[in-house]
Amino acid sequence: MTEPQSTQSDAASRPALYYPYIHIRDENWLKGAILGFQQVRRIVPARFTVKDEAITRPYAELEGPAGPLLEAVLADAPQIQQTQSWLHGKVVERLPEIKARYSQDRTPPSQQSGPDAFQMHTGKFLDEGLLALLKKERLAWHSREPTEPDSWNWVTMHPKFGSAMMSVLAIAVARIQGLSVLTPSGRAHHELLANREAAVFEKLLEVPQPGGIGDAAGVTVEELAHVVITTGFDLTRLKPADILELLKEGKDLRAFRAAAASYAARIPAEIEGEERVRRLKQEAGAVLEEWRKYSGSLPEFAKGAIVDAALDKAPGNLVEAGLAAAGVGAVATAVIGAVPGLLISIAVAAGVKMFRKPDTPLRFLSRINDLAGHRIGSIYVPQWRALAAQAA
Repeated sequence: MTEPQSTQSDAASRPALYYPYIHIRDENWLKGAILGFQQVRRIVPARFTVKDEAITRPYAELEGPAGPLLEAVLADAPQIQQTQSWLHGKVVERLPEIKARYSQDRTPPSQQSGPDAFQMHTGKFLDEGLLALLKKERLAWHSREPTEPDSWNWVTMHPKFGSAMMSVLAIAVARIQGLSVLTPSGRAHHELLANREAAVFEKLLEVPQPGGIGDAAGVTVEELAHVVITTGFDLTRLKPADILELLKEGKDLRAFRAAAASYAARIPAEIEGEERVRRLKQEAGAVLEEWRKYSGSLPEFAKGAIVDAALDKAPGNLVEAGLAAAGVGAVATAVIGAVPGLLISIAVAAGVKMFRKPDTPLRFLSRINDLAGHRIGSIYVPQWRALAAQAA
């Protein structure tokens, strides 16, 4: 599980890996993701027939600069097999503790079956021994009715445990194919908080991070900035062909997204509190200027799709309350967006320790994302410094 290095520009040019689902659940989310990453790929097991073609067919058939706008990938590389074999060994090593936390009888009844259950297709298990172990120990079980199509090809797991399984798979696929991981799910976004498979497992067991990870000494590698870009596009007004035209003209959001995701990283790690917030806002000016240049160069049909105030539905006091709740300890949060059609929310903290706190700014960022509504192009940009500097 080596971590090859790449440049920041390489990171900005990576397509997106859709996680943790197979099917696309929101066409407007897909439009925004394609604008931000040029291409979206999703893990589709062998011999699996997708059931969302009413939404996805145009995007799968249209060819952009990076290939089809939406493309299926198979998780069948030897490196992924090795990763799952490693995970198999880790589960065996900590089996009693894992069962005590995540077995079927430890899963909330409402999530043991039905629409709220976390389900994973068995075709995503390359290590068949791992799947057999999980089923034997009641860490994975079949909850679909036998009369449902391919019901035996799905297993249900405790949501946190299942998210860890999918996180390890997503990290491996992203590293091998040079992708960024992107999700429309707030729950999945909260679970994918590491860029290394080992860190996912450590988080699953809630054990202390080894070797200073998350401490000030390790902040260069582990500092995490989360950015939500609310672009203000009314995506219902952009057709698949419009998205393709923007990509071919180089008017997608990749360069702007890279600017927004990188400027927070220019703040020295040792700066905290009000000074960090001040510096974040200072750096924001460069991002706003990028947005002015970008939006000013758009073709008329795209300019017409920009909403004047992306978050005009959000009361000011709600935004301020979110800032107060999130801006504690080593966390600095800022909201910027002084031009029409743009709002950016940033949370920066020293290390992954922030995510063990109940007042994680992810909750605040999720609220901002929810306020934007389904027709607005709001994009999560998880910017792990290590993730930005490697192929995962």
